[in-house]
Amino acid sequence: MKKFSKTFIIAILLGSFVFPFLTSVVVAQDDDEIRRFRIGLTGTPAVDWDRAITSAYGIIDLWYKGAALEYMYGTNRNYDRGFSSGVPKQDTYIPILATSWVFDYWPEEINSKGFINKGGAENITFRLREGVTFHDGSAWNATVAKWNIDRVWIITGNLTGRGDLRNRDIYWYPVANYADYYTESWNLTSLIDPYPFGVYDGYFNPRPSDGGAGVDAIWGTADDDFVAHTPYNLYPIVKRVVITDDQASGGEIRIEFNDWNMYGMTSVGLIRFMSMETYADFWDTGIYGFDNDDPLYPDHMIGTGPYMYVDHDETAEPGGGSMQKNPNYWNRTALEAAGWYDADFIDIITWPAGTLGIESRNTALMTNAIDFALDNFFTPVDYDDVMSNNQIRYMEEKPSDYITAITLNCIDETWWDQSWGVINWSTTYLSGYPSGNTPDGVPRALRKAMSYAFNYDQYINVGLNGRAVRASALGVTNIYYDDTVPIATHDLTIARETLLNDPIFGPITAAQGLTASSTDSDWQDVANSVGGKTPIWSLEFYWDDNFETLKNVFQTSLEDIGVTLADETGALGYKVPTTIWTEAQIYWLNGFPVFSADAWPLDWNIPEVISEGWIDAYYADPDDGRWRPPNYDFSDSIFWPDFNLAFTYATETDAWVHEMYLTNDTARGTVMNKIANWSQNYQYPWIFVSQSKEGYVIWKDWEMSDYWGVLSYTLLKYTGFPAAPIPGFEIGITLTVSAVSVVSVVYVIMRKKKIH
Repeated sequence: MKKFSKTFIIAILLGSFVFPFLTSVVVAQDDDEIRRFRIGLTGTPAVDWDRAITSAYGIIDLWYKGAALEYMYGTNRNYDRGFSSGVPKQDTYIPILATSWVFDYWPEEINSKGFINKGGAENITFRLREGVTFHDGSAWNATVAKWNIDRVWIITGNLTGRGDLRNRDIYWYPVANYADYYTESWNLTSLIDPYPFGVYDGYFNPRPSDGGAGVDAIWGTADDDFVAHTPYNLYPIVKRVVITDDQASGGEIRIEFNDWNMYGMTSVGLIRFMSMETYADFWDTGIYGFDNDDPLYPDHMIGTGPYMYVDHDETAEPGGGSMQKNPNYWNRTALEAAGWYDADFIDIITWPAGTLGIESRNTALMTNAIDFALDNFFTPVDYDDVMSNNQIRYMEEKPSDYITAITLNCIDETWWDQSWGVINWSTTYLSGYPSGNTPDGVPRALRKAMSYAFNYDQYINVGLNGRAVRASALGVTNIYYDDTVPIATHDLTIARETLLNDPIFGPITAAQGLTASSTDSDWQDVANSVGGKTPIWSLEFYWDDNFETLKNVFQTSLEDIGVTLADETGALGYKVPTTIWTEAQIYWLNGFPVFSADAWPLDWNIPEVISEGWIDAYYADPDDGRWRPPNYDFSDSIFWPDFNLAFTYATETDAWVHEMYLTNDTARGTVMNKIANWSQNYQYPWIFVSQSKEGYVIWKDWEMSDYWGVLSYTLLKYTGFPAAPIPGFEIGITLTVSAVSVVSVVYVIMRKKKIH
């Protein structure tokens, strides 16, 4: 990315002293101008884009890759009609790089658990679209499709020793986990011990290593340490890909599955297709980073999509990058004939996470330095300002699929309990955090009491100005959500009685003179150590700047049950400098104390549909409680918890998770609500706080269609502002130097973008 001279930046800063005394009048782009659609974001980190290795949650994956690389098929906002009205799932998919498909299903047969496995796809045949080319000019065909799919399983299974195991659990499943559910036709017992791990369409690695230096750097293990041991045999979801019609363009493939594959195409639906010609040397190893100037890799994200990736720079402030319209896009003619696909460039402009970044983004929005912004929990717009501006359109969406929840550590009820003693972590683990390295959680009675003590109405209606709804374990937008399943509400009577009557906390509360008739002040005095009182628990709660309001409500709520926070201001290191998401999700790299911290807030995703994988990730034991002997050196292990960081391991939930994959839609909803009920009324692993109200904010000189349920760059239409401006309409530039400087730099980014 082009660097801007210090002289120019100084000029911008000096200019900001003049700009506040001027007004900004909205000016439409001329028809002959290059049209740039500018998106403002905050707090989204940039990570790898390659599906085989990426977490899929960075700005590159969410805001660039989807426009550069395409799926074989897609879903839009009507996808749930396949659940609500009985429409076959395959009829709800929308053709993209594939034009049609045919399903062959596994026979519906009874398993040893006594119910019938239903709805699993044994194989799917795809007819591929003809006349499609990649950004490098190479053709899309069956050979390329097979290469892309094979590549994911070769890398995630590390079948050549050059792979990367970080996404292994997405594409490879434990054989033994489903042994009780096998039927006469669907049976993988041949892959159970002593059959070794690592078989995919002729590729076989009998001694899988940790992937070489690339993975060593992550896991801290020695070269060639085994990462798969019996009974930890895994099977690839896809068995193989067969080319059934080999054409220079288009053609046909058949994907055969090992897995029951209940949704048919979802296991391959994660794959966006890249150019085989450009990335031929990376058939068995990951493509890391996103810098097109990196000499280790060809240009990034060479796909078939409507936009070509140019660059993204995280070092600038604000940061950002751009994408350029693909002149050879296969669907260009149809889109333009319908009046869409008007943006010549997509500019992504980013600010850091936190209050300052949000304020800067909102200033850019209100001054039309950007055209589009999301309104959600992490990046809220100034809703009143937006709604009062007649030149800005607010598009209300459903509540967020992301649940704001407070993780409550249940580790003491798992095989990680105190009897294990101090885990032998690597020497760098837990450095810089106040918690120790001994597994230590929160007793269930206290988890329940905190769930009933939290003041949900205060947080949602006051802290968030009503811009959220109460959350649940499945999420209130989920198609299986059942509002008759009880959930904790703000009820101090239940919260206090839970502690007073508990074998552990009963004596503790009695020692502080607390009874059922104690007043609010009595409980608060205990929390605040008034008159020689001692809090019944000092909660090791971590948070970040985004959750400051939630922390404040949580703190006052806990005082009502005699509990205090170990660090109320962040002075002791419990307030992380980045984001909780960043810290917790890569705890093995930065040492965030997931095993010993009591609680922390986190937004986690439960999609409206196809949420089973997420339920699995949050509730299932990652290895069914086997294999780890006492005093095992976990610094050498890759079998660490990934998403289930509340440690909600239980035999019954593991069984429910397995069953939910193999039943029909009705039975699946029943099973998922058993999990919700267990979570909300027995285990209390999370305080399910809220789901934010969300919307899209877009200036009215652009129109967008929400056909896909999300912003689609191809479905943007430039209309210009109304010919007759609204009388007196103008936008005052804010008087602060910092805000004007931010907008000025944004202007430079969007006008001085370096095009490769």
